[in-house]
Amino acid sequence: MSRPSGPGLQQGRLGFEAGHEVGGEGNDVAYWTEVLRALAEVDPDMAVNIEHEDAAYSQTEGLALAAKSLHGAAAAL
Repeated sequence: MSRPSGPGLQQGRLGFEAGHEVGGEGNDVAYWTEVLRALAEVDPDMAVNIEHEDAAYSQTEGLALAAKSLHGAAAAL
């Protein structure tokens, strides 16, 4: 299985962990699919939380964008 790589991703205790993105729309659905896949290998019932801090988007707009990406990633599993 390939592991995601690139900016914002560091080697961590569980193999890898997402770092903080700076502005923009963050990572694409393919990236989050691999993150969710790796998390499910550790604990299939693990909760994933959205932490929206991008001032470029309102609270609801940023949350909606993040949720859309995560839903797309979950559907691709």
